[in-house]
Amino acid sequence: MPTNQKVGIIGAGDMGSKMAEVLRKNDYSVVVYNRTEQKLVQFKDREGFETSTSLADFAKRLRASSLQITVLTMVLPDAETAGMVQQLSSMLSKGDTLIEGSNSTEDYSKANAALLKPKGINYLKMAYGGGPNEVLKAGTPNGAAVYVSGDKLVFERVEGIFKALSGAIEIPGKARTEYRYGYVGKLGAAEAAKAIHNIAAYAKWVIDAEAAELVFATQNHQPQAEIDTGEVLRLLSQSPPITSGFMESILRAHNDGKLSADADATTPKLSNQVKFGVEQAQKMGVSLTGTKAVLDNYPELSPRTSQIYKAAKKLLTGH
Repeated sequence: MPTNQKVGIIGAGDMGSKMAEVLRKNDYSVVVYNRTEQKLVQFKDREGFETSTSLADFAKRLRASSLQITVLTMVLPDAETAGMVQQLSSMLSKGDTLIEGSNSTEDYSKANAALLKPKGINYLKMAYGGGPNEVLKAGTPNGAAVYVSGDKLVFERVEGIFKALSGAIEIPGKARTEYRYGYVGKLGAAEAAKAIHNIAAYAKWVIDAEAAELVFATQNHQPQAEIDTGEVLRLLSQSPPITSGFMESILRAHNDGKLSADADATTPKLSNQVKFGVEQAQKMGVSLTGTKAVLDNYPELSPRTSQIYKAAKKLLTGH
């Protein structure tokens, strides 16, 4: 990645400001635009940062150091920001790239791309799963999943930005597919991937929270066991079947050809231990509403879901 390559960020809210910090940490120079001065104070007089409350001045600062500029927008489309892309398009030139990073819709992305295309301005959609705060933490394995759609050649040209924002780290011997960012298809693909990301994350979070409630309830109902709740939670947080290991196992099963149409599609059965655990939780007054809804629907899994579940579980647990 070229050192001190300059990137513009529109929007200095929680996400935009932290992304600016991430890019600067990765040796980018950053020009930050925000409509109000208050949110720009945090960047004042800091090396590698420039700020502006004027779109025209913002574009001028970017153009001063590069023939082709890259702008990342992190503002939601609403009544106050309506027309911003139209206004910005008059300040960008052929070969420049606009990356839409807010939680906007597929229709919004396609409308912007259509607006910019006649002028030769590139447009990419970035869907960000996670938070830049995690990327900024030193020594953490956490990061963000960055889904990018649009023109693949344009993606490859500015790929370093997504790599930085994902928190990806180059590890000798690891393929690029191990990183936390990637090109997922044409416009519309990033929004679809992020929706799937949210379904998986929000469903799991509820179950994880209920599992934690059960840890504390068990401590209260079995005081004689002197359960160390902190240690139990630590081990749960590091247990491969509970962390991201399952999705990684689905990927492995896919790559190993274990998800073919003729794979075992019989409905997976709950272990007696799981059933006993749910019964005990209910006796302690822990409803496990979300968990029980998932477990109650095990018999209703589609054949395809059953194939995926069983192949991944076999790889992860050995049975």
